[in-house]
Amino acid sequence: MAATGRDGEVRIHGAAVSADGVLRPLTARDGRLGEEPGYVASTWSQSLGKILRDAQRHDGGEGIDAVVFDVTEVLTQRDERPIVIRIAPRAPVDDAHALRSAFGAAAPAMVIDLPGGHTTLGQELVELKTVSLRRMLPTIGPGRSYVITAVGALADPSHENRVADLLYEIASPSSVEVSHQFYGTAFDMRERTSLHNLALRDGAENLSVALGLALEELLPNATPFVTQNDGGVVPLARLSSGPVHSLYADAAIAMIGAAALARVLEGDVIACVNGEVRRAMIVSGVPTAASFGEKFEGVRLATQTARLVPFHADAGDAAGFRADALVRDVEGRVEVEHAGVGDSAEVDAFAGDLVAIGAACAPLAAWENRIITIRDAGDSRGALSDAEAQVKGELLAYGAVPETIRILESRVVTTAYENSRIASVRVRGIAVTSPEIRTIA
Repeated sequence: MAATGRDGEVRIHGAAVSADGVLRPLTARDGRLGEEPGYVASTWSQSLGKILRDAQRHDGGEGIDAVVFDVTEVLTQRDERPIVIRIAPRAPVDDAHALRSAFGAAAPAMVIDLPGGHTTLGQELVELKTVSLRRMLPTIGPGRSYVITAVGALADPSHENRVADLLYEIASPSSVEVSHQFYGTAFDMRERTSLHNLALRDGAENLSVALGLALEELLPNATPFVTQNDGGVVPLARLSSGPVHSLYADAAIAMIGAAALARVLEGDVIACVNGEVRRAMIVSGVPTAASFGEKFEGVRLATQTARLVPFHADAGDAAGFRADALVRDVEGRVEVEHAGVGDSAEVDAFAGDLVAIGAACAPLAAWENRIITIRDAGDSRGALSDAEAQVKGELLAYGAVPETIRILESRVVTTAYENSRIASVRVRGIAVTSPEIRTIA
C-alpha cells in the first residue's frame, strides 16, 4: 500500500497478496482503477476504510493479517533547529577548522563542543568533562531538542549516553538524538543522519499514530508495517523512532514491484518509472543494499539503502541495455519485457503504481552492523554467529515464519586504513509472515 499526500489530501494506492499467493489491485471503486488511481480522502481513516473494505471483498471475506505502508511522500521535516553537542578530543582551533557540512532544513541552531571521545578500539581518548555544559544549560532553557555526536561512539557510546542522561536530568529537553544508533564510521555522517531523523520524528510520530489507530479500528487483528530504504519492511511502530530509514523507500519498493511483475527473483532488472531509469541487482526478490544512503539534500545519510544505479537514458533507450527484465511505465500502463523474448507483455491492472505492488511483495528485513576487535579467525566466526542470531531474533519478533528466514549477507570486513585488529560485521536477513510463496497472478 502506498500512501501519498498532496495539497492536504490523502491518496492511498493498494495491492494485496492473499493466502494463495495471488496479488490483486485495490481501490475504492469495486477493485478497478479508473483514470486516477487510488482513492482520495480528507483523512487516513476514510481512505483506509475504503481500501481495506475493498480488499476484504477481493479475498471473499478472508481476513487480512498484514498491511504495509509506504510513507515516503508524506514524511515532513519540522522547522525547529536543534542544538548539537559534539564530543571530541579537542574543539576546533577556529571557525576555519570547524566541521562543515550541508544540513539543509535540518541545520543546527548552535554547536557545543565538549572534550571526550574514544578510539575505534574503545579506549578513552580524553576524559569526558561536562562542567561547561552544566553551566550553559540553564541559560538555554527547557524544551529544546539536542543531537549528541561523539568520536568513537560506535566502539563505546558511553560518552554520548552520559551527556544524554545529563540533559534529561537538568535540561528538560523535548527530544534527544544520539548518533551511535546509526551505523556509519564517519563522524559527520552520523551527525547529519541524527539531525535529519530528529527533524522528521514529530511528523512520523503523528503519522504512525494516525495509521495505527485507523487500522486498529478497521482491522484489529492485522499487523501494520512500513517500508524502508533497503527495500524491506518493519513494524509500523519503528517509524516514529527511525523515520530517516523510510525517507526514500519508494525507489527501492518500486524496484521490488518491477521485479515481482517480471517474476525475477534473482537477476538484473531495469525499471523506467516517472521519467527515471534505474537498474538493480535482485537477490531473493529484493535489491542489493549499501550501508549508507543516496544523496538527500546534497548529503549522504547513514541508512541501509538499496543499490539503484541511475541511467541517463529515457524509457525507450533503456531497451538497449542488457538485463533479465525491463519494466516500463508507458502512458499509465506497465509493460514488462524479458531478456531474449523480443516482445512486450502488457500488465495494465496497476496503472503503473509499482510502489503499491512492491509494498505488497516486500519482505521483512533486519540488519546488524557493528565494529569488532579481532585477534584470530575464531573472533570473526563468533561475531558473525552472534550477529546472525541477532538478525534472526529480530525477524522473529517482527512476526516472521522461522522457516522463511534467509540470511542474504553475512561478512566481516577489515578496515585497512585503521588498526589491523578492527573489523566491521555486516549481516542482512529477510523473511515473510506467511510460508506461502508470493507470486503475481
